[in-house]
Amino acid sequence: MTFNSLAYFLFLPAVWLVHHCLGQRLRWLFLLAASLGFYASLKAPYLLGVLALVTVATYGFGLWIDRAGTPGAKRRLLWGGIAVNVAVLAAMKYVPFLAENLTLLFGFLGSPVQLPHMQLLVAVGVSYYVFQAISYLSDIYLEIAEPERHFGYFALSLAFFPKLLQGPIERSGELLPQLKAPYVFDYGNVRYGLLLFTWGLFKKVVLADRLGLYVDAVYADIPAYHGLPLLAATYAYAFQIYFDFSGYTDMALGTARLFNIRLTDNFNRPYLATSVADFWRRWHISFSRWILDYIFKPLQMAWRGGREWGT
Repeated sequence: MTFNSLAYFLFLPAVWLVHHCLGQRLRWLFLLAASLGFYASLKAPYLLGVLALVTVATYGFGLWIDRAGTPGAKRRLLWGGIAVNVAVLAAMKYVPFLAENLTLLFGFLGSPVQLPHMQLLVAVGVSYYVFQAISYLSDIYLEIAEPERHFGYFALSLAFFPKLLQGPIERSGELLPQLKAPYVFDYGNVRYGLLLFTWGLFKKVVLADRLGLYVDAVYADIPAYHGLPLLAATYAYAFQIYFDFSGYTDMALGTARLFNIRLTDNFNRPYLATSVADFWRRWHISFSRWILDYIFKPLQMAWRGGREWGT
């Protein structure tokens, strides 16, 4: 099920209506069940197992980090939690690729070794909730946020279906309070959410997909095209990527707003950027912010001799 599918056009109104009618005690449970059902619609059962593994491991490590008595113990638990999440991501995305290429390499070197064949797994959404899980553990370690004690709400913060497949990458400390807040019908949010979803659908179906037809035709037979048509296809490809990705983001943000949830806007007119640095501040904003806060800043602190993250 994708945002531009007929199934989703039936799924979303039904979920919203039931969510609207339920009491506060059941809303989170229903929304979690709907999110898991949405993920299950991808017809890759192992994805639910991967999500469950990441959820349980991250929840447990978060509590352990908070309860650890010494900085050293907290640090070891942090890296343990990060290692579990990175291992899951690597196994889903890179192990089949590495196995295939190692088989080819050994054959090229004259020492044929047949590693077990592994079909490349569909890892839809895994990167996004793994990154969110790592940020959650890091914020607890740095005492920026408290661990979530309610397992159900924590699971919902990772699995919330509007952001599950392609982001944005949310901070649990920003998303959890919204999920736990009492729901009150807000006409302004519903109106804005529907308009934003429609605009995203237009960008995806009318703009991105139509540009894709031209791009695919040109790139499928490059020798037949020269000069302006080839240049036009190159520019069309750039806009196809933007309209496809930003269109999906708008549909995700619009869907979440129907439930009074505000997600991070991932794009801010990136092709109007005045420099490469400015472009990355405008493109996939939640990912750029994640890289800055959880990779660049810790490395900078370590380089300067900071002790917050250890060396």
